[in-house]
Amino acid sequence: MGVDAHPGMLAHLRRRIPGITAHQSLIEALRLRRRFDLVIGPSSILGTDVNLAVAARHLRVGGRVGMELMNPHWLASSTHRGVRIKGSTMEVDYRLPDGSVVVQVVESWRPGPAPEAARRRLKRFGLELLWMGGRPGTSLAESPAYYVLAGSGIGTRMPLSSR
Repeated sequence: MGVDAHPGMLAHLRRRIPGITAHQSLIEALRLRRRFDLVIGPSSILGTDVNLAVAARHLRVGGRVGMELMNPHWLASSTHRGVRIKGSTMEVDYRLPDGSVVVQVVESWRPGPAPEAARRRLKRFGLELLWMGGRPGTSLAESPAYYVLAGSGIGTRMPLSSR
């Protein structure tokens, strides 16, 4: 199953995986009335507490959440080619296969959670940190993104109607 707020992304998903169930929704509004063994949140989607709460609510007992989060320590360490922070706006350059560059503009941007806060943050949502790491070949502090795998335990599920 796939969820995205943008109809173009869902159309792309349906072309790549014919027959997939796809829902158009912002994650914070998601109410599927189903639980899953795995919920994956790429591109810092689960960086807000509201979105992480939705992911946790949709997990089966013993289920897992995998997420990619932008590393605020990496951002603060220096300037980075293709990433610009201008007040509360972040711009990220994406180079396409044809050589052209598309700029993603994120307004009202704020840094996401720091890696050292992961265990405490996950616990608030009934999740346990199972693994965390950066890109291969880099330390966690040097990695632009960090990756988290968390699990739900028996009796730690949040009700589907919660929050």
